[in-house]
Amino acid sequence: MDISGRTTKELDTKSPIPGDNVVLTIDTRLQKVAMDSLAKNIVSIRTAGGSNNFGDALAGSAVAIDVSNGEILAMASFPSYDPATYLEDAENKEAQKQIADWMTDEKNRPMTNRSIQDIYAPGSTYKPIVGIAGLEAGTISKYDVINDTGTVNIGGMLFYCMEYRDYGYTHGPITLSKALATSCNIFFHILGNNTGIDTLDKWAKSFGLGEKTGIDIDQYLEAKGIRANRAFKKERANAINKQIKDKAAKTGRQVNSNELEYGEWTPADTAQSSIGQLYNSFTPLQIANYISTIANGGKKFKPHVIKKIVQYDGTVIQETQPEYEQIPVNPETIAAVKEGMVAVANAQDGTAVGIFNGLTYNGKPIQVAGKTGTAETGFANASSNALFVSYAPADDPKIAVAVVIERGAWGSFAAPVARDILRIL
Repeated sequence: MDISGRTTKELDTKSPIPGDNVVLTIDTRLQKVAMDSLAKNIVSIRTAGGSNNFGDALAGSAVAIDVSNGEILAMASFPSYDPATYLEDAENKEAQKQIADWMTDEKNRPMTNRSIQDIYAPGSTYKPIVGIAGLEAGTISKYDVINDTGTVNIGGMLFYCMEYRDYGYTHGPITLSKALATSCNIFFHILGNNTGIDTLDKWAKSFGLGEKTGIDIDQYLEAKGIRANRAFKKERANAINKQIKDKAAKTGRQVNSNELEYGEWTPADTAQSSIGQLYNSFTPLQIANYISTIANGGKKFKPHVIKKIVQYDGTVIQETQPEYEQIPVNPETIAAVKEGMVAVANAQDGTAVGIFNGLTYNGKPIQVAGKTGTAETGFANASSNALFVSYAPADDPKIAVAVVIERGAWGSFAAPVARDILRIL
């Protein structure tokens, strides 16, 4: 071309070739419902009132997985952003300002994929793995009972049943199924402590908690999470103590031993870990995959979002094959835990009873299995995080769903998001 932009000579011509198409596992219907439901229910929670709800719900994540192959059917993170804004011309000042606002919004963090990048205490959604660990270790059987008397002293720390603390009643002698249905903390404090932290840690790890899933997005972005165990507490204590000593050394001050963090594991630590608190923190994807593994009987799939890659001429050049590890867990163990999870959403005293009434699959009524979780954030005058995990249909699982709502107050407040997703199966 000359300086005026006129073509003077054609040197060579190459016909354009279309690029490859990446076909995702994401179900657009489920993805849209998940995003819309998070937005709707977060607003609803803010005005729901109730004890320990400070009206500060602000964000959340929902992940849905096909339990038969590890395909991610929905992965919603809210608040989010509109990718179309990035297609606007650089001269579009409004679009550029919007992008800058998203990048610097530290409160809402719309650019963060909460499903794989953020970690949350699982709260009572951790209790099924404690049940699995106890059953596999022989600490308890399906029929054994633990007596909830309202309080229990473990390692010099007094633990309370929430019902006893708030309403003055106890669950009394209950089995594992009943304890899962009612989410009895005392039951799991005792069961976890009797089973031992090393056994709990072993089974939590085997189900993928506190480990990267290996999802085919970005291995650097995916958070590993934290399992509460002896090694983590010691490492944490060493790091904190080093900071204290280094700071004191700069001023020549002598450090007193009572200032230092205690790094040895205690029975009270196990009791707290057994209800999904203390250091336990996992991504919503890890939690969803752990529930999927329970649902399908112990196959821990490597979750993926890429179904296949297809050339412009229709040739499939890459197709993701399901990868899984069969966890050596007894079918009787899985069945016992499933019984309790079914009771959560269907028994009269279940913590999510009635929420899933009327759901159908292939035109037939179905039951949902689930588990609520209310995880303390450690902040004063701040609502707890709300979690709900589920799979359906309960008798022939197809899909597992995990929902986390930051400052969602109560686990049951997160259940409607799962209901909205399961409603369009």
